[in-house]
Amino acid sequence: MLQDLRQSRGVFRLKIRLHDDGVLIGWDIERRPGYDPKKRNQYGNPTYVAPVHTFVGGDFREAEIFNGKAVRMGWYIHPKTGERIETDF
Repeated sequence: MLQDLRQSRGVFRLKIRLHDDGVLIGWDIERRPGYDPKKRNQYGNPTYVAPVHTFVGGDFREAEIFNGKAVRMGWYIHPKTGERIETDF
């Protein structure tokens, strides 16, 4: 993962989620393919490019939400039982 991050631009994200029974740790690399800071919209702001996350790992992953609905369920590993639990957040 670190070698890929060094070769290609991106942002390493370390994520911490507090749970009633412990702490969950997650990570990924965020990239915005096609983003060009010189491209501007009609208001002069940089054109938005949605992020793409790779090398997702750890104790949890967020759901992918589109138009208010989960198109990919999120999940987390329960800190005490080790059970994988699916979520819509």
